[in-house]
Amino acid sequence: MTQQQHICDEHHYRYGLYCYVVVEASLSQSEARNGCVTNFGNDATLAIVKDQLTQNFISTKLPNLVHSYWIGLDRVPAGQSMTSPAPSSVRNGVFEYSDGTRVQRHVWQMWLPRSDVDGNSPTGNCASMTYDHVTSEWRWREQDCSARLNYICQYFIMS
Repeated sequence: MTQQQHICDEHHYRYGLYCYVVVEASLSQSEARNGCVTNFGNDATLAIVKDQLTQNFISTKLPNLVHSYWIGLDRVPAGQSMTSPAPSSVRNGVFEYSDGTRVQRHVWQMWLPRSDVDGNSPTGNCASMTYDHVTSEWRWREQDCSARLNYICQYFIMS
């Protein structure tokens, strides 16, 4: 019996049960989400980053410290989420991952401060990974969903 290998394609990076791929194409968040499905299969999504270890892994694969990258995180309008309200750092709704789970309190340190590296106070309904030159770390940043950014997809290895 032949053992099937479950590896990621070239230039895709395995972490846990997922392959991650960084796509250098400037698209809106919805176009990027559709690009993940079109290019990597029906189960592919924008990267879902739920812990610091995943954040650290993905950040080592990002080639450009100037660009921001879409991740699978959206603001759900107040009243549409069944979960409790988010911390006060996010107004008018809570952020949820593409899989429908709410961002947990322990990952809020991955967000840029409300007044970010550009001195702006972003209020978008989507989120990206953006390099913070002050802390030399990749952090999350609220973005307008129509902004044209590169993106990170993930797909399950066994699919």
